[in-house]
Formats: sequence, C-alpha cells, structure tokens
Amino acid sequence: MTLGRLYALGRGVLLPMGGFVTGWVAYRAVEEKGLIDESYLRQIRVGNLKLQLYLQQHVFPVAFTDKYGYSEDSLKTMIERLGREGGGNEGAERWTFEQILQECDLHGQIAWLEEHVSYDIPYFYIADIFNGWCILHRSLFTAETGDKRQGTILARWGDNNDAFASEVLCKGVVEKALNRVLPYDVAVRALCVLAVGHTSNAKLLSQIISPSVILERYEAYLNDLERRNMMSGDAVSSAEVAAATLELLRVLNLASVHRRWIPFWGRASTGPYPIASKLNEEMWCKCLGTLPAGTTKLCADATLIFADILSELFNCQGGTRQLNMDCGDKTS
Repeated sequence: MTLGRLYALGRGVLLPMGGFVTGWVAYRAVEEKGLIDESYLRQIRVGNLKLQLYLQQHVFPVAFTDKYGYSEDSLKTMIERLGREGGGNEGAERWTFEQILQECDLHGQIAWLEEHVSYDIPYFYIADIFNGWCILHRSLFTAETGDKRQGTILARWGDNNDAFASEVLCKGVVEKALNRVLPYDVAVRALCVLAVGHTSNAKLLSQIISPSVILERYEAYLNDLERRNMMSGDAVSSAEVAAATLELLRVLNLASVHRRWIPFWGRASTGPYPIASKLNEEMWCKCLGTLPAGTTKLCADATLIFADILSELFNCQGGTRQLNMDCGDKTS
C-alpha cells in the first residue's frame, strides 16, 4: 500500500473514527462530572432517541432494525416521557424511569425490561432503566421497618408471583452484568429482585452465575469506591448494595439446598449452607465480615442470621460480633 493510500485511509476513516471516539469519551466524562446542566443532558438524550427513530424509519434495513433496534412505539414513548420537561412546558413534571415503569403492571414491566435486555447493542441509559425498576421493588431486598424485620423473608421468597418469572430477564441481566454493561450496584439489586420474586428465577440464577463471581464483583465494587473516596456509595448507598448482595447470596443458597429423602438413593444432601463451599473465606471476611454502616437496618433478621453463620463458619474476626449488635437474641 502506497503512502498516498495510507494517508487517504487515515483521513477518510481513521480520523472520523478517532474524532467520534474522542467526542464520546469527552461527553461521558463531562456528564459523569456534572459539568453540563441536566436540562441539556435531557435534550441530548431526547435528540439521540429522535435520531435513532429517524434512522430506523428511513435509513437502516428492516432486518437490522428488527434485530438491534427498538420498536417505534417504545421509542416514541421514551421520547415523549423524556421530552416533557424540555418541550416548552417548564411546569411539567419530570418523569423518571421509575415513574414510567410504575405506570405498567408487573407483566408490562417485565416485558419492557426483557425487550431492553435482549438487544445486543444496549442503550447507554439501560442502567438507569434497571435502577428505576430496583427502586420500585426495593422492598423485596430491604426491611427497614420493625414489622418487616420480624419476617424471615423466606415466606416472601415463596410468594412466587408468576409475573416475576422470566428466564430471558435472568439470563439477560447476568450477561449484561458480566460484560459490565450494568454496574454492580444496579445488577446485584436487579438480580436480587428477580431471585426473591420467584423461586424459578432463584434456581436458574444459582445455575448460571457462581456465588464466587458475585463476591468477586462486590469486592471490585468496594475497591472502586475506596479508590474514589466514596465509601458511602455512589448513586446507590453502599449499605443498600451490601444488603442486596447478602440477600441475593442467601436466596441462591436456599435454591441450592438439596435433601436426599431416601438413603443411598439419588444425589447426596447438601446441608443447609451449600454456598459456603463456593465462596472464598478470606474474601468473605474482608468484604462481608464487617458491613457498611446502616446495612443491618436494611437487612431482615433471616439475612443477618445467614451472614452471621457464614462469618462463623469462615472464622471471621469481628464480623459476627458486628452483626450481632442489631440482633441481641443471637449468640456468637
């Protein structure tokens, strides 16, 4: 290849690509640091949606749109919702994804999330959508009132609302979490909602994601908070993330328990805590042996007992006593 062709290639292809990547990185950096007013960010997001709608209607092949794009109705709905605040009506209420999801029944929520999580090319605000859904169902993994703390959550885990059962959503959220499309603080809460919502979800999740991977991702999440000097959490409090992590591990443990009823027949019984053999003891003690401030107030007693017992099994120093502070009826 001659020097002239190389120059032409760089000018015609590499330079535009470099400019696009540089502009996108700069935009994300400015957005994360809050250097752009929220109204402008909202206008940019609405503009992106309108651009995609135009491209799907007039430019992209139908086969490509069907595989990678959103339906026209979904795009128009998102444009309408996100554009209300900046559409000339300054008094209009700002709609969040939580509010949009709240307008749907549970079947509608699951269907909408399944549509988003199935795309190979996820939207940049997919984490915001799932975060809104987690906020909407926060009561499934937190127990802030005295009445809730009296329950073991085991009964709630057994409610089995059929609308929650979704193999597509379970596999999709796991895939997006492992590929770091969904940040840990969003992914773990979404997985927890799914696992608590229906036993079939919990059993499926226990087969497709290892508890050790969850613990490793939680450790990476804590390390990232420490690096940024934000130990209380970023958009979501670290206490809520810890509570969701513990509850998810507890429910996955329940889903993994097996008891052999006929002696010498079938798979051997696992015992009450099969998850213990899949976790790194040192990592558990480091990450969950001592919980962030406020975590015990968010956890139900069953979750704290689960954490307490594992900390004892792993001989964590101090972690068990810390958990017992909020549960005076338990003994070390």
